[in-house]
Amino acid sequence: LPVILTAFANSYDAAYLAHLEQEHDRLQQIMAPLSYLRHVPLPSAKTGQLVSTLTQYQQELLIFHFGGHADGEQLQFRDAGGQVAGLVEQFGLHPQLKLLFLNGCNTQGQVRQYLETSIPAVIATTCSVEDGQARLFSELFYNALATGHTLQEAFTRAKGAMKLVDGAVQGEEIVNLRDARLRQDQETEVPWRLYVAGDEVLDWKLTHEKKSTQLLSLD
Repeated sequence: LPVILTAFANSYDAAYLAHLEQEHDRLQQIMAPLSYLRHVPLPSAKTGQLVSTLTQYQQELLIFHFGGHADGEQLQFRDAGGQVAGLVEQFGLHPQLKLLFLNGCNTQGQVRQYLETSIPAVIATTCSVEDGQARLFSELFYNALATGHTLQEAFTRAKGAMKLVDGAVQGEEIVNLRDARLRQDQETEVPWRLYVAGDEVLDWKLTHEKKSTQLLSLD
């Protein structure tokens, strides 16, 4: 079965993120009814545990989701920082990998290296994001993806739902690597961006069959 790997980590040396456990629980609820894939959660991920799990599912990994502290050079796991150079080599060994969702602060700086390693799509942040907002955005995105929407539709629905609460924001929200140079400076107009290596992946779906799942509110 295709695998969605979700890794959450409260870093060993950073402020405690109270919403990570809720994000983990909500994504489990969304993915539980999806019999056509396997959800592999790492609720308190360490670097060695991540490498072992990636090795186990080399041919099956479809989506990798990270929730926790991060920046443009690393994802902070429970025991240490996972440097982008090593993560690129790890993820580059997974031929079925379609999406990285880096749901931590300021992950935009990592994007180009992943896209240049033949990973089709990356969702990353352009600034610091509040813990509860990060949880809500991921719930909205995966709820849409799990109910049969394309990658672009799921991303658009999630950011549109956030705007219902936070108001309009300005800035490019979907960036095609073929059409634009990724700026290395921090862009704060839009908290989350979808970066793609080509337009084809925007129409990708988890499955052509629509499966029922619990709708999530903005509460």
